[in-house]
Amino acid sequence: MNKKVIGYACGVFDLFHIGHVRLIEKAKAQCDYLIIGLSTDELARSKGKAPFYCYEDRKEILLSNRFVDEVIEQTDFDKYKAWENIKYDKLFVGDDWKGHEKWIEYEKKLAKHNSQVVYFSYTSEISSSSIRKSVSPNKKMKNNKFFKEFFMDDNLHAVLLKSDFSGKEIEFLTDEILEMQLGYMIREKGYIIPPHQHKTYQRNIFSTCETIFLKSGHIRVKLYSNKIQFDELEMKPGDFLLLVSGGHSFEFIEKSEIIEVKQGPYVGNLDKERFR
Repeated sequence: MNKKVIGYACGVFDLFHIGHVRLIEKAKAQCDYLIIGLSTDELARSKGKAPFYCYEDRKEILLSNRFVDEVIEQTDFDKYKAWENIKYDKLFVGDDWKGHEKWIEYEKKLAKHNSQVVYFSYTSEISSSSIRKSVSPNKKMKNNKFFKEFFMDDNLHAVLLKSDFSGKEIEFLTDEILEMQLGYMIREKGYIIPPHQHKTYQRNIFSTCETIFLKSGHIRVKLYSNKIQFDELEMKPGDFLLLVSGGHSFEFIEKSEIIEVKQGPYVGNLDKERFR
């Protein structure tokens, strides 16, 4: 009697799209029983990207697919730990990870147990991030020269609001699920915002966002993804910068005054990694 081949694929599977469908279909064609390790909301947020749909909704969507046999929680990014728990025979992943040091290590570890990593062609023309980008509230801002978003691999890294920016009444300029929200308001003289206070509400914050207001001077900000610079920008007095993810550095072109805001409580260097 032949042994049942267990397959394992994992991810966030947010905003379920054709790329997810193709990966699942290809995976099931190479195994008898397909298990999906679905990232919990907390694990997804730990990478700075809160999912649009909650875990239970994403799980229900996956289980409606006839090729998915089981969905389990992925609470750790370590794929070898997943093997220790479910003893899968094949680990399925997009080929954009092929050749990465971590995945070469997985290949070696799994080979000792007659398990293997199977790479599938990555559907580069679509991703959950690109879908969210296309429906972003900032799409209407694409022709505003005083507003700019900085993306790398469909991930939002920064939002720059120049001092000359002007909008209509009140506008929110960030995706509502971001852990730091950016808005703009303009009101006529005499307008009154009624007294109000914000209720105590528990939020889970897994990434540190940083806001920079340049009061005076001139600075250059370099943006990094996976410790590699991909873009840079300059700030003049009155400019406002929201740093959402990735890395960044500052060069003071002249003496400058900066006002900085980020989430607390302060944890020293526990949320910071320096690199060259």
